[in-house]
Amino acid sequence: MSEFNMITGPINSVIDELKRDISSYQRKREKIKIGISVIPETRWAKHSLSQHEWDKMVVLYKSSSHDSICLAESMLIEYSKSKFTDKCQNINGGGSGINDPYLYKEFYLYILLK
Repeated sequence: MSEFNMITGPINSVIDELKRDISSYQRKREKIKIGISVIPETRWAKHSLSQHEWDKMVVLYKSSSHDSICLAESMLIEYSKSKFTDKCQNINGGGSGINDPYLYKEFYLYILLK
């Protein structure tokens, strides 16, 4: 199941709200994982079939800037690894981006929940 609870805006203006959202969503969850996508529904379809058996994907942030979405991903993974060490399933630090970003006008950041 995917859910859209997005905010938009410059990353420096919304990062604290995104951290609060992640803190709230991780409560009562075994695992979380943060990622980015250009088509969240397709990304959820892939995650929902994975061995991790994710329950839900929540899209938290939308940006027209590839740089901003990459920065948001890396900042929020770092935050989650430091605050929710046992729950955060991100292995890499994020921020490497989307393949061929020039083909897309919008980018999305999501959290997976189990």
